[in-house]
Amino acid sequence: MDTWNAIFNYLIDIVSFEKVIIFWILYFFVIWISIIVWVVRDITIRSDNVFMQIISILTVLLLTPFWIFLYLLIRPSKTLFEKYYSEVENNLDCLWDDIIVKIWENNFKSIHCSNCWEEIKEEFKYCPYCKFKIKPQVLIEEQEPKKKKGKKSPEESKETKKSKKKSKKEKRNKNKKDA
Repeated sequence: MDTWNAIFNYLIDIVSFEKVIIFWILYFFVIWISIIVWVVRDITIRSDNVFMQIISILTVLLLTPFWIFLYLLIRPSKTLFEKYYSEVENNLDCLWDDIIVKIWENNFKSIHCSNCWEEIKEEFKYCPYCKFKIKPQVLIEEQEPKKKKGKKSPEESKETKKSKKKSKKEKRNKNKKDA
């Protein structure tokens, strides 16, 4: 116990108020220089803009290390490396979507009977609905529809249904006006 008291008393005699102040000042400058070095490295990783780099370095250099919080507010949120890879990832996602769509379109082609316009499987040789012979590997875009009397393509039948509805409405309106 006496040895510890002797050591403690010796340290108190050696350490003066001036030495404590000098230690804290040196510590402050070491921290300041390390922050400046960190800011220089950080801003060069985050921005190609020279003006932004100079402003960031001068902010910490001239305004003491306490202004590091201002630097943390104005610095870009992502590094150039992160921006590059997020852009690449986004482009790969778009490319992947395009590839999936192409695969889907190639594997699940929709084929319609050229006679009755019903959707059929690609491997069918005869239409299961109207027993019409299917031309092999003929897609709907390439088919020239053969119309039977009274049979219309889906687009034509929709148009005729719409026109019939309009004509019925017009007749009703005329009857109401006449009455």
